Amino acid sequence: MAQVLATQVELKVPAKAIWKAFAVDGHLLLPKVVPQVISSVEILEGDGGVGTVRLVKFGPAVPGIPTVKEKIETLDEEKLTISIVGLEGGPLGTLVSSTKVTTSFGPGADAGTSIAHWCLEVVPIGEQPPPPAEAEQGAIHTLKALEGYLLSQNN
Repeated sequence: MAQVLATQVELKVPAKAIWKAFAVDGHLLLPKVVPQVISSVEILEGDGGVGTVRLVKFGPAVPGIPTVKEKIETLDEEKLTISIVGLEGGPLGTLVSSTKVTTSFGPGADAGTSIAHWCLEVVPIGEQPPPPAEAEQGAIHTLKALEGYLLSQNN
């Protein structure tokens, strides 16, 4: 049975801008913006759209998980949603049989703001505790860092 960890984050940038930075340009921006979390993202197959396979190398803020191979399952520009499934690496095969992260962006309460919805689904192997809160905190940190980057580019 899947275990779910979810959160939402209010951001001071428009949904379309943070979507583009995270989902479309993330392979380029994330290693620049959060190098302690993601040191590199290499596209192994595909063009960045649905079906693209990437190798994510993690930085020192993610101890014990050097790399994860992942596949973009959903990339919906209209709904501003991206879903990524794990293929290998990290806890796959030892602690969990599958992982899926879905991030979507919608309008915030004020003009020019947005709300990011982040959800991690894992299917544990045997009796495993729920996903660690560090995963949620890492997502929040990454989204807020991208927000800061976008705000700095507009000044």
